[in-house]
Order: sequence, then structure tokens, then C-alpha cells
Amino acid sequence: MGFFLSSIKEDLPSLALKIPAHSHPFAKVREYHGIFKSVCNDFLINPQQFQQIFEGGEEELSMWSNNKLVNALELFSGLAFYAEGCYFRLKLRFLFSLFDFNEIKSISIVDLEYMLLSICDFTYKVLGKINTRTDQLRLADWLSHRLDQRKRVTVTQLYRLCAQAK
Repeated sequence: MGFFLSSIKEDLPSLALKIPAHSHPFAKVREYHGIFKSVCNDFLINPQQFQQIFEGGEEELSMWSNNKLVNALELFSGLAFYAEGCYFRLKLRFLFSLFDFNEIKSISIVDLEYMLLSICDFTYKVLGKINTRTDQLRLADWLSHRLDQRKRVTVTQLYRLCAQAK
């Protein structure tokens, strides 16, 4: 993920200031996600659902909305990644469960790539920057050198990958 960090390096001081305004305790993120699952049938959140999940939040809706719909995977990926009050292992398990669409305790490399890009997109939005998607090509290359593209990844393998990554 060094390519992502290098692309926002000059913004890291402002990211440190902006993220706390968008971070929540991990327990609250899980609560929001539970409400999301009960009110939404897909991975897009409309303005009414957003207000229901986040108890108002009209001012934040404009940051996350794309044509009045919010990408739930991007939103919850970023909220979980930057959540306060928990170990990284718990965050990773939560992120993994978000992208384990078939609930078979493994995700494809494409799903893993989408997870990481969702976190990047969340970060870009917090910074008010546009993601040019150049990171997407670098990420795919980075993953292809570390994982067998024909196999699925378990959460344990993902822990190991994170522990080895610099």
C-alpha cells in the first residue's frame, strides 16, 4: 500500500486532522452496519436510509453521496479501518466479513482488491481529493506478486499478508 501512501504523502498532516472527525468507536461502526443490514437490500444507501442509519447526518451525506446514493462498502470499509478503540485484527475481520459476499470464509483476489480500493476511496473523500485510479493498477500488480490469483484468501492468510507488508 506504499503507492497509496506516496500519492497522499503531502496530505498526511491534514488527514491526521480530518480522520478524527470521521472516525467512530468500533462498536458504533458495528452498530451502524447492523442498522444498514436491516434497512438496505443492496450496497447503495439512499438519503433516507443514510439518515436512518446515522441518526441524521445530513452534513456528512454530501461527502459520501454519488448522485444521492452512498456506496455502502466504501463507507463501512473506511469507517471500520479508521475506527477507534479496537485492535487491527478486529478491524480486519470486520472488513473481511464485509467482502465475503458468499459467506464461505474466503474472498477472491478481486474482492480483496476492491476492499483495499474502497478504503483508499474513503480516504480520498475525507481529504477532498479525486482518485485517479492509478493506484488500482499498482494494487493489482502488488497483489499478483504476493498471492496466487487462482485461489481465494482466508482471513488468516490476510492477517499474514498484512504482517509481511511494509
